[in-house]
Amino acid sequence: MKNNLIHGVHIFESDLANELDSIVEDAYHYGATEAEIRSLIDTFRKEAVRTALEKEIFLTLRLAILWQYGWLRPEEVAPLQQLVQKGVSKKWLQQFGTDTPQMSYAKRQQQVVRLLSRLATANTAVPAREHWQKVTDFLFVPYEVLSVPLLGGQYGAVWLLRTDNYEGDGHYTFVELLYKSTEKPTMESLMEARLQLMGDGEKKVLSDVRRVSHKALLLFAERLERIGTAIPKKSLPEPSPYIIAYDSFEKFVQRWNSDTGIPDKRKRKKFKSVVAHWYISKLTN
Repeated sequence: MKNNLIHGVHIFESDLANELDSIVEDAYHYGATEAEIRSLIDTFRKEAVRTALEKEIFLTLRLAILWQYGWLRPEEVAPLQQLVQKGVSKKWLQQFGTDTPQMSYAKRQQQVVRLLSRLATANTAVPAREHWQKVTDFLFVPYEVLSVPLLGGQYGAVWLLRTDNYEGDGHYTFVELLYKSTEKPTMESLMEARLQLMGDGEKKVLSDVRRVSHKALLLFAERLERIGTAIPKKSLPEPSPYIIAYDSFEKFVQRWNSDTGIPDKRKRKKFKSVVAHWYISKLTN
């Protein structure tokens, strides 16, 4: 969270918490009402919160969010009081390791007590809305496959996974197809290209994910050529949370221009690549 409540003391530090915080912050600055944001939070709980640890993270963050925007009701604090009495989950330590002193059970319990104390007083510094405007005229639509011109008359290719609005600007999330050739790519040739994955077991995610803002893409969209559309299967892994943002065409193609686009032997130990058509259910040109 961007306020100074308990941020950085391992109560809110998780992918789940960061995702919910971003969803709510965006909705707030795009003009969502209290009722709409409460509905968003409840929907997130139903869709993303599963384990006891996730429920604890969700509880603390939900209360902090409502407090931050001046919407916290006194009766909503009761579950946190019960958590303080029961004690925080030790699974947090098992998940992140116990070698860091700040991760100790006592410190985490202490921070939950501090959170409870802070919530007892209404927030007097409710953040002002930024009044962001949503981008609706996106330059490309999800699942389009685009060719990218590179140095030396070569080409690369990207697959647009999604478009969204974030912090007052539109954003495009691309994943790179491992393709680099002097032959202009076609949908057929790209289906034999590869997608790079990272992770183990069922937790594999798409690597080489690139985010470009709408403002930045306006400057070089004409260099990208639409080849076709590839509708993904439900089994397509999620993009890696470690997404690099690019604000110019030169940066967007820099890695392509500096290597072969195919992982070397050292990287293959960490990354796995799969044929793109494994995750495609339908193609159109």
